[in-house]
Amino acid sequence: MSSEEILIERLIHGDKKAFDRIYDMYVRRLMAFCRRIMHNEEDAEEVVQDVFVALWNNRGNLKNHTTLGPFLLASTRNRMLNEIRKKVNSPIFEEYVAVRELMSDSSASGQAEYADVRRAVLEAISSLPSTQRNVVTLSRLGSLSNREIMDRLGLSEQTVKNALYLGLKTLRQKLSGLRGDEMSLILLGAMQVYLNLKESYSSMEMLF
Repeated sequence: MSSEEILIERLIHGDKKAFDRIYDMYVRRLMAFCRRIMHNEEDAEEVVQDVFVALWNNRGNLKNHTTLGPFLLASTRNRMLNEIRKKVNSPIFEEYVAVRELMSDSSASGQAEYADVRRAVLEAISSLPSTQRNVVTLSRLGSLSNREIMDRLGLSEQTVKNALYLGLKTLRQKLSGLRGDEMSLILLGAMQVYLNLKESYSSMEMLF
């Protein structure tokens, strides 16, 4: 029995020192994973802490685990995905995730559809004045709140609101030929966030 298996066995029986050891083993790697996706340190910390709280509360279900790395990584991914859904705040995102899970990565039609939407949206965004472009990019493609954009760009709240309103108004006009103009923006943002999460998850698996 490995040292981690012994810790897991002790954890199952409510040993808090074993829990602390496991926490120390994995917390830095899980935080590194969260930081790749989430823009806010506090949000990343909250996700990781929630993962460990759930680990403790559900410790009785760990009997078949010989290592906790893959389990904790998957739990963190799922919690981040839930947080991203809340920030995107659109059923389009959930629909995209469901479709993406079912669709093969080698699907030519899926890749072509994504490429067409991405190209049209990014071209439209690049044509905006710099402040509008930066605000729209951080808001719709980065899923940042107005407050986070203010802090990131050093702008006032009203400037952020005005830039977002004017930028989206222009984009609606430029993307009027696409089905659901602002939907395209949200969908592109959802695609990028989800694909970033998927890519980071794949790379982090090697560290667990």
